[in-house]
Amino acid sequence: MIDERDERELVSGQAADRRDRLQLPVLIPNGVYQVRSNRIVRRPLFDRNVIILECEVVGGRYDGTQLSWYAKALPRTGRIAPSAKLFIALCRTLPHPPTTPADLDPRHLVNHLFKAQVISVTRDSKRRPLPPAAWHAKISELLERLA
Repeated sequence: MIDERDERELVSGQAADRRDRLQLPVLIPNGVYQVRSNRIVRRPLFDRNVIILECEVVGGRYDGTQLSWYAKALPRTGRIAPSAKLFIALCRTLPHPPTTPADLDPRHLVNHLFKAQVISVTRDSKRRPLPPAAWHAKISELLERLA
């Protein structure tokens, strides 16, 4: 049933614009892709602070596909584990190993071209199967910085 507001949007073309802005999960085959990092967001997810690096596939059949890379935020104080996903990504991005707090800023990951491992997400955080309509792809690892 179309209400008056939806009817106005259909007439004006705004509904198509709104649909284009809506980002639905995308599923692409597992593999290694070139991605360009566009933006970084810090937000709570599953009761912890998470860094989300929004990327776009560059080249190939899936050119322009939006994918995200997730990493636990580094602690503001104290020891940082050298095995932390964000720390490893910063080491691969910076020309030298991070040594100062300024080097640990996740914004260093933005506006770079990376070779990235992409995987399909078919289970939720509790390892239960997701319905096929909810399957999506995400970046599991930033393998190397290309530019």
